[in-house]
Amino acid sequence: MIVLGPVHWHQWDERGHLTMPSLLRLLAVIALIGGAVYGALYALSHYVQPKPREISVTIPPDKFFKDR
Repeated sequence: MIVLGPVHWHQWDERGHLTMPSLLRLLAVIALIGGAVYGALYALSHYVQPKPREISVTIPPDKFFKDR
């Protein structure tokens, strides 16, 4: 077991195993979810190419002039 820093009595459970404090557990889960989202966005942006196509939109002429 690798321990980085001092170990306090409240970090041990009843079986004698070292437990992770709940705040660090929450931050670790948030970091893992954020890393997964970042990896998915990176993969989408680099490996998926959109199909180019033309789009034509008809705009009525009265939209070009402001009402006075």
